[in-house]
Amino acid sequence: MNPAGPTDTALLVARMSNDSGQPLAHLVNYACHPVSLAWQNRLISPDYVGAMREVIESRWDVPVLFLQGASGDLNPRECYSGDPAVADRNGRQLGLAVASVLEGLQPAGMQSVYTGAVISGANLGTWQHRALPEERTATRMDLRRSEIELPIKPDFPSLEELRAQRAAATDRVLQDRIDRRIFLRQALGPGPVDRMGVWLWRLGDAVLVGIANECYHILQKQLRVRFPRTPLFISTVTNGGIGYLPPREVYGQDIYQVNQTPYAAGCLERTIETLEREIWDML
Repeated sequence: MNPAGPTDTALLVARMSNDSGQPLAHLVNYACHPVSLAWQNRLISPDYVGAMREVIESRWDVPVLFLQGASGDLNPRECYSGDPAVADRNGRQLGLAVASVLEGLQPAGMQSVYTGAVISGANLGTWQHRALPEERTATRMDLRRSEIELPIKPDFPSLEELRAQRAAATDRVLQDRIDRRIFLRQALGPGPVDRMGVWLWRLGDAVLVGIANECYHILQKQLRVRFPRTPLFISTVTNGGIGYLPPREVYGQDIYQVNQTPYAAGCLERTIETLEREIWDML
């Protein structure tokens, strides 16, 4: 963990309402590994997501859908614990932040409109809730799936090489690591590239992006900079996942994400550029 490293604290919250303005569900998108608990814990746990849901659902009594953001390099400040109270505490922090956002949302189907100034010692601008224009409330939906070709590391072992390594290994930890690489190679197949699935949904003004691997947070930061007026909900490990997508500059460092991933340097950057084109085409 590097407390001084870059991060992304962006929190996206959406409310789904019926025609009468009553909430039906909430959508929460936040980027943080659910690793509050680790090897000392022997309980099945939703980690911080569970307590976050409890905070929101106890207040509004509607379901909460959580989307795991691009958190390949983001962990909770307090993590790898054996105490479930740590997961609950992390979840309450996020839940209270979500509640703050929900309390500040405009009423469903409404916007704030400037209605003029009240002349006084200091002129006071006045705003009122008005219905959104029809073009903003018209149904705009689109769904598409595409694939991005990601090169495999040239030195990533073949299935035969990995099975030979496994047969020679005697250390249990090493055996487990090789077993994981065997699983990765079986999922990738014998070829030099993998075709990673990505999914995009347009829902009104917002776009939801699903990516089938664990991306570093720079992916969502760069996409949101490129689309500053479009709410982008980013979901990683969508419909499964094989490995991490670190930025090119960290390859060569002895860190878990680089050692674990079968993908070559540059795959994250290729993913960002492809998604930018897909989003532009959808808008």
